[in-house]
Amino acid sequence: MQRFDADYVPRSAMTIFAHPDDAEFLVSGTIARWTQAGCEVTFVVITSGNVGTHDETTTRDALARTREAEQQEAARALGVKKVVFLGYDDCELVPSLGLRRRLVREIRAHRPEVVICGDPHALFFDLRPRVGLFKVAGMIGPGEEQPHPLAVWLCRHATLDGAIPRRRPTASR
Repeated sequence: MQRFDADYVPRSAMTIFAHPDDAEFLVSGTIARWTQAGCEVTFVVITSGNVGTHDETTTRDALARTREAEQQEAARALGVKKVVFLGYDDCELVPSLGLRRRLVREIRAHRPEVVICGDPHALFFDLRPRVGLFKVAGMIGPGEEQPHPLAVWLCRHATLDGAIPRRRPTASR
């Protein structure tokens, strides 16, 4: 089966999204299909989801704990066994070298064949820091720690069956 055909299932994959529930909203069909076929998926969630409630009695820490628990449960439902929370504050994410370094560490630690993230140019996302993901992928490249070129899929649309990558695939070196 040719890599990236409709029936393609990678050995391992990673999603990198800014908020809890972003991956479920955009690529849950793809993730569920891949995990059912044996793909090992890791979710990387950059922010803690600690902003966004109208309940004035809920603290940021309490909201972050709730969002993380919800994220863990959603991951379990999709067959995802690993969820990494980077713990950045919601609405305060900036494209920094520190963020890129943390993402590089996660990619090197988990060694995914495919990384899926949302399209940073989509108008309905305030997630410009992911533009740096291409720099991250370029910093890794193939080698001892990453034996194959890292494929980065930018997902703008989702369907019940899976993600429709905007540019497919973007192999970075």
